[in-house]
Amino acid sequence: MGEQLGAALGNIGAYQGYAAVSDPHGGLLSWTTIEKGGIIVNGAGRRFGDESAGYSGYTPNVMREGGPCFAIFDQRIFDVTAAEEEFVELANYGGVKQADTPAALAALHRLDAAAVARRSMTTTERRAARRRMPSAGATLRSRRSRALFISAAWCPGCSIPRAA
Repeated sequence: MGEQLGAALGNIGAYQGYAAVSDPHGGLLSWTTIEKGGIIVNGAGRRFGDESAGYSGYTPNVMREGGPCFAIFDQRIFDVTAAEEEFVELANYGGVKQADTPAALAALHRLDAAAVARRSMTTTERRAARRRMPSAGATLRSRRSRALFISAAWCPGCSIPRAA
């Protein structure tokens, strides 16, 4: 876009990606939703990376997917993130969906209900389970008693240019 406006591109290698730009709202989904135990799934409802890479580090995974991605988290995580003004704004604009079951949440986004219910494990998650260490997604499995499942959608290809 900047190039179309006549901006010079002195160092195109200097940028910071953000893996969770909400779609269609354009606001940032707080990475707190992931840091506190949420997971990220693709348009098929399957996990596709190690969320512990952080919002910038996870960006290449989102870019490779080439389609919509979804954060899935529970009520406890929603409650923590609700203290963040930008998250509340996203929720108020309808960028956060809620359902009573994983299958109902999958239906809201036309995702594979079985894949969402399984919350496919990544290699990192399998290793962590063997070491009995917490990992991304552990919160959802251990908190099934809190039957509210929440999601937010975002698109790939959104990054923030930075000065070199």
